[in-house]
Amino acid sequence: MKIDRREFLKKAGLGSIAVASLPTLANALAKPAWAQGGTNFTFLAVGRAGPAGTLAQPAHTMAMGGQGSFDPSKVGSQMEGGGPFNHWTAPAAAPPVPLIASGTWKARLLVSYKQIGTYGVAAAGILEMVVDIFRLVPSPATIRGATLKVVGNLGPAGFVNPGEIAGYTLSIPGTDFFTGGTPGPFRPIPPDGVGIALFTTVPLG
Repeated sequence: MKIDRREFLKKAGLGSIAVASLPTLANALAKPAWAQGGTNFTFLAVGRAGPAGTLAQPAHTMAMGGQGSFDPSKVGSQMEGGGPFNHWTAPAAAPPVPLIASGTWKARLLVSYKQIGTYGVAAAGILEMVVDIFRLVPSPATIRGATLKVVGNLGPAGFVNPGEIAGYTLSIPGTDFFTGGTPGPFRPIPPDGVGIALFTTVPLG
């Protein structure tokens, strides 16, 4: 069955700005940096910031994507990866919704990886890493030491990380989007998340 990505995002209540963000995200992910060994990851998802179980107003929303590779046995080591992001608030009276920030991120250190199962060439698990954020819009800025968690579930295989929604969680130090802050980190949108995340141990490319 063919899925129309525009209709998918509209039904998820994310509006036209999320649709507009996808070409940028797709272009940034067009040239994969797959490892010839170790584990690879890729994700493209939309998250929102706010207290658990609530929707903060205004609703801070971020479309974020990326890919990379790492060695699960080398916790604390450098890792490869990165991608783009767009941050806006919703709802709005009418599009276009002004961007709060837009730019890229780069993986720096592997914090942890827990794999719960494989299904074909895919794997389900949770990856945590330290990343640096490079804001390009509205003005250049760099934030070091943000924490990014990527959750990949494989429902068809019955591999679902307990209590976790597929997607990403991003905690940004020195901002309102830090753990313990208000509205707090960006998290997957309940109940099932909006987007995908996938791990694989099969060399590609």
